[in-house]
Amino acid sequence: MLRYPWTIVPVELRDDYVATLERASTEADIGPFADFLAELVREQLARPLS
Repeated sequence: MLRYPWTIVPVELRDDYVATLERASTEADIGPFADFLAELVREQLARPLS
């Protein structure tokens, strides 16, 4: 089973998060939301744990 880490949406990206989530919900267009989350996961995986 493939597991993904917890992903945190930074406060400064909250408007983008909500906009892509709204688009997925109202227009059934999940692509931008999935891309947004995938980029956050990539960025957070690249950072070393403190």
